[in-house]
Amino acid sequence: MSRTHEGITGLPAGRRHRCARHSPGGGLAVSGLLAVGLLLSGALFAPLEAQHPPLPGPPSGFPMPETERSLVTPEPEEPREVAAGDHLMYIGTYREGIYVLDEETESVVDVIDLQTGMARTLYLNPEATRFYVRDISYEQLEIVDIATRQTLDVFTLSEGNEMVRIWNVAVAPGDEYAVLLVQSYRELPDRFVVGPRRLVQLDVNSGEVLREIPWPDDRERLSATMRFSQDGRWLYFFLDDIRIYDTADFTEIDRWDYSDALGGGLEELSFGFPNSPFDEPGYFTGLFRTTDPVHDRRLLGIARVQLDERDIEFFPLGPDWSGLRFSLAPGQDHAYALTNDVDDWQFWTIDMDAKRITSQQRFRGRSRMSLQTSSSGDVLYIYNAGNTIDLYEADTYRYLRTIVLDADTTTSLFVLPRPDSAAGGR
Repeated sequence: MSRTHEGITGLPAGRRHRCARHSPGGGLAVSGLLAVGLLLSGALFAPLEAQHPPLPGPPSGFPMPETERSLVTPEPEEPREVAAGDHLMYIGTYREGIYVLDEETESVVDVIDLQTGMARTLYLNPEATRFYVRDISYEQLEIVDIATRQTLDVFTLSEGNEMVRIWNVAVAPGDEYAVLLVQSYRELPDRFVVGPRRLVQLDVNSGEVLREIPWPDDRERLSATMRFSQDGRWLYFFLDDIRIYDTADFTEIDRWDYSDALGGGLEELSFGFPNSPFDEPGYFTGLFRTTDPVHDRRLLGIARVQLDERDIEFFPLGPDWSGLRFSLAPGQDHAYALTNDVDDWQFWTIDMDAKRITSQQRFRGRSRMSLQTSSSGDVLYIYNAGNTIDLYEADTYRYLRTIVLDADTTTSLFVLPRPDSAAGGR
C-alpha cells in the first residue's frame, strides 16, 4: 500500500479560504486560486487506481445468535491484536430498540427499548446527550436520554384523519426546541389531500408548534439541510448558498455564497455538512463535489468548514467518484473512504495533513455498505444492510472479525464516549 496520489500535478495540495470575521450582513472575500488551477490543469489529475488483487472479506452465511443479542466470529484472542477502542456504539434494529455495544468487548451490553417501535433515524443533539428518534412511520419523534437510556418524551403532529410526517430534524443547542421539516396527508372518503412541505419550530418541553418558519425566498422545497450555530443564535439553511436566519424571529439576515471560496468558474458545489463524532465542535468535514464547466466534468475533494467563522479549508482529490462513503478518524489527521461499486469495492486512506490519498485497496465487499471509524482509529466498521458489523484493520485493510447481531439494523452507527452515569446492562 505504497501508492500515493497527489490530486493535481504541479499545484499546492490544498487551499484555505477564510472570510474576515464579521457579523451577518458583512462582505465576503473571494479566493480564486484553486479554480484557476483546476481549470488550467485540464487532464492533469492523477488517476485514482486501486491495487490488485482484492483482499478477502468476511465469509457469508453467519448463523443468527439464538440465545444472545450478539456474537463475534471468529472469536478473537485476548488481548486483541487490534483494539477498536473504549467507546460505546449505538444502532437501531428491527427488534424495536437501540442496541448499545461496547467497543472493548464488541458485544451488545444493553438495549434501549423504544415506545414508538422500530427506529428509522437517530438524530443526535448538539451536546451528544440525547437521541431524537424518528420512527419507521415518520410520524413520531421519541427523545432518549443517552446516559440513563430512558425515554424522556414522545411527540407526534398527526391527529384524527390527518397524518403528519417528519422529513428532517434540527435540534437547537440546549434542547429547548427543534426545527422540523413536515408534510401533512389528510384522508378523505375518496382521496388523500397532500399538504405543502413546511418548516415548523417545535417546543421540546411542551410538544407545541410555536411557529411556522418561512422558506428561503418563500419557495417550498422537498428537502432542507439545517444546522444551528454553536450558541444557537443562527440557523443555517444549505442551498446553492447558505442562508442565515436569526433564531430570535427566524428571519433571514445574511447569505454566504461559500462556492466563492473556490473562485469563479466552478459551478454546482455540493457539500453535505456531515456530522462526525470525531470532528471538533462547530466543524464539518467531508467530501465536496463541484463542476468544471470548461471540461464538463465533476471534481472531487475534501472540505473542512467552520460555519460560525465562515472558514473553509479544502483540497482536491481528482475526478468525481459516485457512491463514496466517508469517515473522519479521531484526531482529524486521517480520513477513510469506501467505494460501493459492485465487484470494485475499495478502501481509501486520506492523509488530511498531507492533503492526498495515501493508499487504496480493493477488497471483497458487499452490495450495500456504510462506514464508520472506531474510537481508537485502528479499526474500520462496515455495516448495513443486514445484521453484521465487519471489523477491518485501518492500517492494512485486513479483515479481522464480524459482530453478528440477532436483528437487522435500521439506522446509522454512532460511536460515542461513555456517559458519566450510564445505566446498567440488561
